[in-house]
Amino acid sequence: MKPTINQAETAAVFTTATTYQQLAEQALQRPNGHWQYVAGLSHPEWLLLQGQDGQPYYGCDQDWYRDFWQRLSGCGPSVSSNLTYYLARAGRERKAAQTAALCPLLTGFTDLQLQQPLPELAFLRHMERLWTYVTPSKHGTYRVNMLVQGVLRLAQDRGLSPEQLQAHALEVPEEAGLRPSLAQIRAFLVAALSQDSPVAFLNLHNGNLDNLDSWHWTLITSVWQGPEPEALTVILSDSGVLRRIDLDLWLKQSLLGGGLAYFVPRI
Repeated sequence: MKPTINQAETAAVFTTATTYQQLAEQALQRPNGHWQYVAGLSHPEWLLLQGQDGQPYYGCDQDWYRDFWQRLSGCGPSVSSNLTYYLARAGRERKAAQTAALCPLLTGFTDLQLQQPLPELAFLRHMERLWTYVTPSKHGTYRVNMLVQGVLRLAQDRGLSPEQLQAHALEVPEEAGLRPSLAQIRAFLVAALSQDSPVAFLNLHNGNLDNLDSWHWTLITSVWQGPEPEALTVILSDSGVLRRIDLDLWLKQSLLGGGLAYFVPRI
């Protein structure tokens, strides 16, 4: 669902003069402790977009949808749009045409044009396409498998077989005793990001974190380790804003859990 939180001190908005590394460091600032980079996307700047309001966005904003219900419930399709766009950009970079086909929008832009942030109206076409695959129910996109199966249907329609785009998911159940450990979640994230795949993160209850909305999807772009073994944080894209989330606190305090998913092209 659409977050209702205000931009917190742990959030940072892209400017054309600011690098992802600088923003990540800004988002990681806290009174005590130092954070060490663990893993992240090789080209996080690809997710930089330009809104109609003239402002830069890091990933799309579900408010760009035109329909009220889409704006209210569009976090899952929006995250899927960012995820498939990034994979398509990576495919184009590798000259892998089939992976690049995940985002047909790219065919309308030259390599030179892609050095600048894509405009909102152009990216909205990709968002509308993803809505038809990752379509929220009356309860939203509240299961990991809803996003996974939607992205795989898109891939199939774009000519990729299940072997060519492999999905990986990790459920975080409501019952605390059935949840994966923090170490398992860390390993899952590192496995994804080390293969240059952003991670879709479903959070059904925010664990009382004031900069994370419940019943909501975001996109994880890097992982950082704190001074203590249980101090694990991520930088994620949330409606066009970079935020820092303490995964260790979320895992301990979330009442409903959620899950994670990523996709790896094998072509």
